[in-house]
Amino acid sequence: MCLSLRSDLRFTPHFEGGEKCYLIEDPVRSQFFRVGIAEYLLISMFDGKTSVGDALVRLSKIKGDYALTEGEAVSICKWLVDSELACTPESSGARRLSQTAVDRAIRKRLGAWNPLCLKVPLAYPDRFFAAITPTLRHLFGSAAAIAGMIIGLIAIYRISAEWDQFVQASSGVFSPGRWIWMAVCWVVLKIIHESAHAIVCRKYGGSVHEAGAIFVLFAPLAYVDLTSSWRFRSKWQRIHTAAAGVYIELLAAAVAAIFWSATQPGLINDLCFNVVVMASLTSIVFNANPLMRFDGYYILSDLLEIPNLYADGQQYLKYVGRRYILGEHAVSALRYSKRDLFTRLYGIAAFCWRIFICVSMVIAAAMLFHGLGMILAAAAIVLWVGVPIARMLKYVCRRDALHRRRQTRLAISTSLVMLMAYCALGIGWPGAMRAPAIVQYEPLAFVRASSPGFVQALHVKSGQRVETGDPIGTLENRELVTELRDIELSIEQSLLKSRVFKQSDEMHSYLAEMEQLRSLKEKREQKARQVNDLVLRAPVAGRVVARNLSLLLGTYLDQGDELAAIGDESRKELKVAISQSDFDQFKAQLGRSINARISGGYVLSSQLVRVDPRAQPLAPDESMYAVFGGPLESRAKKTDDGQADGFELLTPHFTGAVRLDESQSRQVRVGQRGTVWFGRNQRTLGSYLSHQLRMSLPTQFRWVEDARLIGAH
Repeated sequence: MCLSLRSDLRFTPHFEGGEKCYLIEDPVRSQFFRVGIAEYLLISMFDGKTSVGDALVRLSKIKGDYALTEGEAVSICKWLVDSELACTPESSGARRLSQTAVDRAIRKRLGAWNPLCLKVPLAYPDRFFAAITPTLRHLFGSAAAIAGMIIGLIAIYRISAEWDQFVQASSGVFSPGRWIWMAVCWVVLKIIHESAHAIVCRKYGGSVHEAGAIFVLFAPLAYVDLTSSWRFRSKWQRIHTAAAGVYIELLAAAVAAIFWSATQPGLINDLCFNVVVMASLTSIVFNANPLMRFDGYYILSDLLEIPNLYADGQQYLKYVGRRYILGEHAVSALRYSKRDLFTRLYGIAAFCWRIFICVSMVIAAAMLFHGLGMILAAAAIVLWVGVPIARMLKYVCRRDALHRRRQTRLAISTSLVMLMAYCALGIGWPGAMRAPAIVQYEPLAFVRASSPGFVQALHVKSGQRVETGDPIGTLENRELVTELRDIELSIEQSLLKSRVFKQSDEMHSYLAEMEQLRSLKEKREQKARQVNDLVLRAPVAGRVVARNLSLLLGTYLDQGDELAAIGDESRKELKVAISQSDFDQFKAQLGRSINARISGGYVLSSQLVRVDPRAQPLAPDESMYAVFGGPLESRAKKTDDGQADGFELLTPHFTGAVRLDESQSRQVRVGQRGTVWFGRNQRTLGSYLSHQLRMSLPTQFRWVEDARLIGAH
């Protein structure tokens, strides 16, 4: 067999890990490949006339340890043909070329139209970045890096000094009112991120052949083609190029953090907070994550000088599958050095992370896009799971000397995996059911107006301790006082009349007047009570609970209106907001002890005493709405004429109550928020996953669950 290399390929000597290698550049597709000295010497002999056998003989005669086995030579030849770097007389035939083009088009189409990850090329921006690089390259120099570190330290100090406010602001970060601004910040940050890569690449002499967008669950991510950075002889230049995006995003996060700490709550403050969260969290979790083939991976690969770290790790997994699942006598290219051991561990970790990301994306698609999400998830499963399984089955069923052994070992391995999965799904779920809660008084005695009137005076302040009968406020009702005086005057007149009738011996008129007098005295007692009730007093001993109490001065209270409330410090409870999906689990805990973690470091254990049987659109307390920094997503409530009328929950919640004993009640304060939880190892992993899958389905696909909930309520 004779191979013929493409004439337009470029070979450049490089040094990796102190060893010399060669870089193969494919200028047509802007791709780069690294090969060792022995591989390069073998490849350089493929001129279309020299056979593989002759090339191996020549290679063995070259001074040095460059000998390759026949199997290794065949693998190299197959790789050259598959990568379209070389061709054989057979592979250059019209039928073979046509089939190769069809296979390549199918692979490209499957990869390009993955519904959960779409890649869309948009521009060829090399000229643009060539024009702006001389101006902006100084942002990525040593002086700018030192200044960036100083800004970062200042930002860390400012955030740590206001950490409580920062955590409180994070509770409403995903509220619907912020979505549009989050999207704007996201797009701008990704453009800045990729532009930083391109500028540093141009700074060291590279080129940017392509730029575009990758839509992950329809969320846009920018990208630029920086494969030309492989030409850089210094690994530090390549590392600088890969790290530029994370650096500029962290710098943007630091600047935004300083502005956030210096501004009051409002639009600018919210925008700065969004930038801090997205620029720091996403950069660290995704871009700097070495388990994904983003910036962190290329930085790690160059630092360790393992150019094919990901590919070698996946090849090791294929070897494990062929060796231990299919029973083939496969040989791993990795040895037992520390370098190869790290590659093995990296391959396993990257594979597990990829499975986690794929499963998360499928679940997110099913939950976010409802019916369409199920279609997207099904398509993604076919592409990510179905296609690899089909390829494996095709390989297993291939007719050769090993096909029966493959099928037998695959059946045994599949049975073992299913048995392990069954056992694993039966173990206890280590997680717990959780719900937000807030401390409130129980019972709460209300101070209400027994008689209508204007608030004339307030004798207490919110939070003040009072005893039973202490005055809380005084109402003014001149009409009521006037009516009392008129009744008293009528009583005096009736007394005079009764005396006159008695002296004149008019007994019939006297008895009638005495009956009238008795009626007037009853009215006086009633009016006197109403006047006395204008002084509102504490019905029980406790602490005054009122919001904006001072604003009530001068306002009118009708009979029954609330002025304030009195709470007993020794009697409190936790009001719990329970989501609809968790109702059954919490209802089953009635009368049982559950745990609670309250802000301030308090951890309590008490009894769940009540779960209201009907979901309500209102939170147990206004402070639990996301717009006020709470954990529950909310929206403005509108009246029939479109006017704003407070807030309500996006999805109705059930309300539960956890009773606190006297010692626990005195430990915590009313208004403190926290979390209640229960259920560690109380149900199996299989039941948990089944419940989560069922609840992730759109409404039209879980009518049975809805019917069961309706019946329970």
